[in-house]
Amino acid sequence: MDSTGVQGIGEMIRKVRKEKGWRLEDLADEQISIATISNIERGFAHVKPEKTHYLIQKLKIDPARLPRLMMKEQQDLKELEFELKSLQLLRDTGDAALALEHLNRLKLEASHPYAAMFHYLKGKCYLSLRKWKEAEKFFHQAIRFSHHHEHAYSKKSNIKAVSFIELGLCAFFQNDLVQAIRYTDRGWDVYEHDGERSYAWWLLHINKAVYYERLGQLAESMQVIQKAWEGVHQTEKKDIVITFYYLRSEILRRSGVYDEAVTFAIKGLELARLNGHTPLLFDLWTVLGSTYMAKEDWFKAERCFNHALRLKDRLFDDPMVECKIITAFARLGKLYTQQKKWEQAGRVIREAIATGEKYEDAPRLTYALQVMGDYYQVQGRMEEGIPYYERALALARKYNYKKRACSTLIRLPDYWRDTNREELLAYLETIS
Repeated sequence: MDSTGVQGIGEMIRKVRKEKGWRLEDLADEQISIATISNIERGFAHVKPEKTHYLIQKLKIDPARLPRLMMKEQQDLKELEFELKSLQLLRDTGDAALALEHLNRLKLEASHPYAAMFHYLKGKCYLSLRKWKEAEKFFHQAIRFSHHHEHAYSKKSNIKAVSFIELGLCAFFQNDLVQAIRYTDRGWDVYEHDGERSYAWWLLHINKAVYYERLGQLAESMQVIQKAWEGVHQTEKKDIVITFYYLRSEILRRSGVYDEAVTFAIKGLELARLNGHTPLLFDLWTVLGSTYMAKEDWFKAERCFNHALRLKDRLFDDPMVECKIITAFARLGKLYTQQKKWEQAGRVIREAIATGEKYEDAPRLTYALQVMGDYYQVQGRMEEGIPYYERALALARKYNYKKRACSTLIRLPDYWRDTNREELLAYLETIS
């Protein structure tokens, strides 16, 4: 019997027992234990068939009704599976609140075969709604409930792995990058290579590379990307392949390898164009513009940033996507500052700061605040720039962004005079 059939029998038995008002203890005897009854209800395939038949007899289920009951139970499971998948699609296409409303109408006990999936989807909805703590609660429950069905089907579903991926994102959005990496490593540990959701394997690589990149650990980030580079091209999910091109370009840019960064960004743009992936087009135009800015090719840089920002209204209402606007605005503001286009620079940098504050994205907000400080410093208006530097420094210290803290300290004359020289030297020592 396949896994769906085993689950169907278990769920049918559990329903009949509940209808009769019997506890597990009421059915246990010298021939069948409470643990065995629980395993049967949870769909464990290793339980001996005679134990299942014995339990059916104890429940006084008419053998003539058994096929009909089984067919109904399996049909109910398939209908529920369809409902959950449709709600996942609803959430993925930007209507998390409505998906959550429908999920809240479903009542699934911890022992239900789809309890883990149900709680995982609720966590995803809360994540889209930026309710991090609620999301964390449901992802932890999904992991816990998956233990109730620790048989072949549950392992192949990779619910544990994707739940750890989402927990990593919750930590990321709360600016705890170290915890985000820990959750990602847990996801790696439980991932089943012959299971469903094969995309999760590549997401684990992508997210870990991003977390390292945000921490300024560029060598570690590139190592994650290179380790998976050959294999990722075999996946059918082109958005994952394109993301690898974006990340490789971004890390090369930050490492000062500009010509290679341009090459990978242009290849990624072509793939994103062919596949119509707007968020990744936005990312790739942004990194390409940043690279051209580093190469002091101002015309191409401005063109790329403007291409990126024309796409912003077509991005999904998703914090993971919308936060990227902060970087594009801040870097365009930096470009305008270089060109002494003061009015345009001030406008887009303020937009970057406002978006960073809205989403509480500490790494990107820290960068935008530093860019605004630079904007005033270049104009000889240091008194107006100091409050932005101080805010950037406070965030960098709070979340232990050592390189950003050091680069901000250097910009603050009042901090690196003799009274604070030791502090600056200490920061320099930590990143050397």
